[in-house]
Amino acid sequence: MSEIVILGLTLKGGGVYTEQYTAYRGDRPIGCLRLRNGCFTAAYQHTQDNSDPQIEVYSSCTVGDSRFDEDEREMELTKAVIELINAESIANYVERRAGA
Repeated sequence: MSEIVILGLTLKGGGVYTEQYTAYRGDRPIGCLRLRNGCFTAAYQHTQDNSDPQIEVYSSCTVGDSRFDEDEREMELTKAVIELINAESIANYVERRAGA
């Protein structure tokens, strides 16, 4: 299993699909990133128990079909992580406001 750390999130990948990662904040999974058929997506998951649906926060078309070209991996993963962090910040803000 491979691990990549970008902007404080740990991306753990491996398994059947080369370009599929789970994003973690500490031990808590917060999203899924995957590249399939030239379409890269990142989805945010607010709850650990999967009671909320995942929300797609980033998508792009890539040069690589099932794998990133070396020129695009770092850029695409970083863009996706930024959007996961934004979604996490918004969700935490809304949660705090609802409890206030």
